[in-house]
Amino acid sequence: MFPFLVSWYPDNASSKCIMHFIQEANSLEFARFDYGWDANEEIYGSITPPSLNLTEITAPVALYWSANDYLASTRDVANLADLLPNVVYNFQIEDDDFNHFDYISGIDAKSLVYDEVIRFMELHR
Repeated sequence: MFPFLVSWYPDNASSKCIMHFIQEANSLEFARFDYGWDANEEIYGSITPPSLNLTEITAPVALYWSANDYLASTRDVANLADLLPNVVYNFQIEDDDFNHFDYISGIDAKSLVYDEVIRFMELHR
């Protein structure tokens, strides 16, 4: 199954989006896209991209995460929850084997995630 999945994942993500994720993972911070020194200077007025201040996000945020997600570790989610000022819901999926691929293709995604998302949304219309 894994070879099949990786043959079309991340089909819905642009190469720029993937590069930005890699930049953030390497720098360990949330920042605008790094185009390189010259383009950054032209776009941002600085050779480095500006950091994003997550404390300025005021919209209510619901976090859904799993302990086995190799792209968003438990520590990363906890740090994100601490930085965001308006986390209204912080839900850990109750399956120790649930991983990043499972959000889209997991057999139990409906019962473990989607039903909970719908329930939460209906409570907060």
